[in-house]
Parts: sequence; C-alpha cells; structure tokens
Amino acid sequence: MLTVSFTYTVTNVEPTVTQVLTAAPAQVNEGEESILTLSAEDPNAQDPLIFWLEGQEIGYATGSGSVEHAVLFEDEGTYTFSARIEDDEAIVDAGTVTVVVNNLAPVITNLTSDLTVDAGRMFTYAVQASDPGVYDTITTAWDLDDNGAYDDDEGTEGTAWFSTTG
Repeated sequence: MLTVSFTYTVTNVEPTVTQVLTAAPAQVNEGEESILTLSAEDPNAQDPLIFWLEGQEIGYATGSGSVEHAVLFEDEGTYTFSARIEDDEAIVDAGTVTVVVNNLAPVITNLTSDLTVDAGRMFTYAVQASDPGVYDTITTAWDLDDNGAYDDDEGTEGTAWFSTTG
C-alpha cells in the first residue's frame, strides 16, 4: 500500500484597504468636528480587523468593515492623522489625512449699553466675551477718548469719568 502525506503551510493574506483615511470636512472652525473614515476587508471572512488611528484602537470588524471617528478640534492649527488596519497577523497602512482648523474671532456676549453720563461723574463699563478656541486668550482694550487707539484701559471692566461734555 502506498501512503502519501502532504505538508502545507497556510499564509495570511493581509487586509485590503477599501477606503483610505478621509476627513469630512477637511477644513473646520475651532470648536467643530470632522469625521475621519476608513474601510477594509480581509480575504478570510473570519479574520478580525482592528482599526487604528494615531496608535489608538478606534474600531473592530470581522472580515470587512468601516469606521467613522469624530474628532472635536478645540483650537486652530493643522492636524495630521495616520491610520492602520490590522488582522490577526498583518498590519497595513490605511493612509494619512490633514485637517485644517480655522481660528475664529471672539464674540462679545455682553457689553455695557450706551450711557449718558454727567461731566465729572464716575461711570462703570464692562464687557464679556467668549471664544470657541479653548486655548485662545481674550484680551480686552478700550478706546474711551474716541481717538481710534485702544490705549485708555485694559481688562473686562473699569470705571472712568470725563471732565468735559461731548
């Protein structure tokens, strides 16, 4: 009797990136989100897929799948992200995307209304403002003598008086 034996080696086929990393939108204002998306499939429908963004796991699938990951941008700048997809034996590059985040001007939320004051009498003024850039510093300067130069006072509130009418 003839006996035949075979030895075979099964090699892993790495996942295929079906959608490289994208950002929508790719330009936002500070305080807004962008959605990062990527997709992959594996020839072995039973293989687990792990989706990575900047070294952090952001999703899982078996055989094939897509991941959407929202990123909130708290400050202006240019942000670059890289992604990878991993099955049980291989890691593949899934692309790089850049998101540009615009700076927004602060918004005055409360301001002392127009005042009528008597010459020589002290009056108080104040302002409140906000900025969606959580790392932005708001600086307040006042032009109390109407000369176009904001050099009469600094800060969010103050007191002043005028010696003459006008």
